[in-house]
Amino acid sequence: MGHRVRIIPAQFVKPFVKSNKNDTLDAEAIAEAVIRLTMQYTMKTLHPVRSRLVSGKTQLINQMRALCIEYGVAIRNGAGVFKVDLPRVVTDESNDLSVGIRRILTDLFEDLKALEIRTAQVTREIEAHAAQDDVARRLMTIPSIGPMGATALLAAVGDGKQFAKARDLASWLGLVRRHPNKVVVALANKIARIAWGILTKPGALYERVDPAYA
Repeated sequence: MGHRVRIIPAQFVKPFVKSNKNDTLDAEAIAEAVIRLTMQYTMKTLHPVRSRLVSGKTQLINQMRALCIEYGVAIRNGAGVFKVDLPRVVTDESNDLSVGIRRILTDLFEDLKALEIRTAQVTREIEAHAAQDDVARRLMTIPSIGPMGATALLAAVGDGKQFAKARDLASWLGLVRRHPNKVVVALANKIARIAWGILTKPGALYERVDPAYA
């Protein structure tokens, strides 16, 4: 009849069954499982694509910066100021850049702009998925977790129920090792534990608890 059949293992559907088992609730659970798994697989693809694009931008900037330094032209650190400075450097005829190098830098700069456009497109796609997914939206109620972090976490751990305790997720993320900046690691560990609670408890949101004063 034109339907596209998909087979989903029962263990993937069970977490989405909300109450007593019946045909209607089973159908609802299956539909939710399909949506969630599709989103998870999409995120597992989109995040590496975005990482590759970001890495490509960094490599291009480093390559252009190195070319300029070879001709005695230094450009300030930082991607933002680099994009401001490079066009000025290329058009500055008082420096020692050759005609050929100016053309190469111009072409590479166009490649950089194309990469930025593509990166922005992928970022918007990830943000759209985050806005549509209930768990991602709830994860984003945690301070410091945005669309990128929420969807990356969902792509990596799904519903998080493979971890028996919150600290197991933190350990899996490597947030228990010794580190020079112990405060940052401790805060990240706490955020991971909060995220586990939201992942494993349907409808849970982050609730700030102010410290008690004597």
